[in-house]
Amino acid sequence: MSLFTSRLCDAFRHTGLAPHDTAPLAAACLLASQYAVDPADSLGKIFAAVARELRCAPHHDGITAARDWLESPTIPGVIEKSISTWSLPLIGEAATAVIDWDAEANALLDVLSARGPASMDMAVADALTELMPLAPDGSCTCAFGASATIAWSLSRHRPVTWFVSEPELVTLFSLLAVAAKRSLTIDRRNPLDGTFGPVQGEDIRADRSSPISAVDYIITAPPIGMRLSGSDKGTMLEGRQVALLSPLAKRAFITLLPDGTLFREGRADVSLRQTLLETRSVAVTSLPSGIWGRWSSVSTSLVTITPEPTDTAWFIDGRTMATQSVGRVQSRLLAQHLSGLSKGGENAPRQARVPIEEIAAQNFVLTPDRYLRSHKDDVIAAALARSETILLEKVAVIERSKAPRPLLDDAEPAALTCREIAPADIQDGAVRMPKRVVRFSEAESKRARNVSVAPGDILVSIKGNVGVVGRVPDLDVIASEVFDEPWIVAQSLAIVRWQPNTAIPSPDILALLMTAPWVRTQLERLSGGTAINTLPISALRGLELPVPDSEQCAAATREARIIADLEEQAAQLREEINASRNTLWQKLWQLEPESHEE
Repeated sequence: MSLFTSRLCDAFRHTGLAPHDTAPLAAACLLASQYAVDPADSLGKIFAAVARELRCAPHHDGITAARDWLESPTIPGVIEKSISTWSLPLIGEAATAVIDWDAEANALLDVLSARGPASMDMAVADALTELMPLAPDGSCTCAFGASATIAWSLSRHRPVTWFVSEPELVTLFSLLAVAAKRSLTIDRRNPLDGTFGPVQGEDIRADRSSPISAVDYIITAPPIGMRLSGSDKGTMLEGRQVALLSPLAKRAFITLLPDGTLFREGRADVSLRQTLLETRSVAVTSLPSGIWGRWSSVSTSLVTITPEPTDTAWFIDGRTMATQSVGRVQSRLLAQHLSGLSKGGENAPRQARVPIEEIAAQNFVLTPDRYLRSHKDDVIAAALARSETILLEKVAVIERSKAPRPLLDDAEPAALTCREIAPADIQDGAVRMPKRVVRFSEAESKRARNVSVAPGDILVSIKGNVGVVGRVPDLDVIASEVFDEPWIVAQSLAIVRWQPNTAIPSPDILALLMTAPWVRTQLERLSGGTAINTLPISALRGLELPVPDSEQCAAATREARIIADLEEQAAQLREEINASRNTLWQKLWQLEPESHEE
């Protein structure tokens, strides 16, 4: 049988109610089913009677919001009779049924149009809580709207206080918690400064403190991508909440953070990570995509911070999944995967304890992929350890200029026409003829020339599809300069320009070193980001390369020429194959041979 809340919401929508109004109304009906009500009463009278049964509570308690809603439900008078007609029979049916409260709560979150980032499936939340080091006797507080299903899941077996200031979530879960008899206390104050109203990108009140008292465990799922204003202008809320709330947790502060917070090189983010590593103990588990349902593109990690400082941090790869899907199937697979992580055994994920000194050398980046190496990574690291090495910044200049603004109107006269190189134009270690033509005004032409490539340049993709490496063809670039149609780089590419040095004798040798496939793997491991992977320029500058001797360089140059000749022969063979195939098709279809004008 379908869920009661789904049937109720469908019925209410037929009366003309908006989805965000149907969710609390359905929850109130479920609550009414748990009381002895007079079926002859109208729905409004039933709700008023239930409101009188609720305990008295402080203003900030969600029970107060639930009572207020029950006394004045958002039901337009013109359709109240119709809504009562639909709902009263279902209230009577629910009164004698065994209700799956988890499924009902999950369904109502799906209905709620304001659900937003609170989109974690209940089964995923259940599995995620298994990864949290929660002792049965510990007091527990959750914070922010996105932790809805986590708070609900934990309240199944322990008392939980949930600080959530979004009014629609306060009302919905306060009604559900009473109906399901869950030990879930909802506090509708902003968890950061105790004010009322939704958490927004506004200034956090410096004259107020968090309403959260010292508690054993604090679990948060902060809004993602929200910048603060006022005295904290530019600071991301997800990092600020760690600084404000983590000291209040006596045993552990557990938070779901976007990878950007663990990776960004801004001063505030680096300072936060450094402070945590030097004063606390930190464990980071990367999580698969799809944790946030339709916000599945956000890369997230589970970060656990405990008070006792250690000289290592613990990193776990929870992101790698054997099978991926979409929608409800993906949620089921995610739940199974996360449950498997907590069990360990032969399928235990990659994990390692990493010294703080090593993390400090990486600018305190806390993304697990930075430190968890594959077998191939270990082989490359061992080879570098046996060899003389040099950093890329010692043999080349790495440039990433600000992108010029092209003309958008084809009718506007252009002072300069260029071809823009994108990562898709890089194939097999070489830059092919760029497909995109862009035009610039006189004012932007100088900036466009500043991002043009030169013979011998090597391009590296540093955004999105990170780690694609290719060398620009010397003759084509020279020809583009002669015809004043320079090749320029897109914003997602960096230029690596060889400089004379004693370690790497030529741009050709540097290009051969950098186009090795494991270089891309290393660069991908050094990248990170919340929604789009980005490789910091500092990480590219710090790329470690082996220093070949003169004999190795001479042999590599000879072999590279042989490979170039073979590629040219292969291209000619491909042209002959295509021509022969085309002739064959024409004969079979009895077509006249195509003429080739001079």
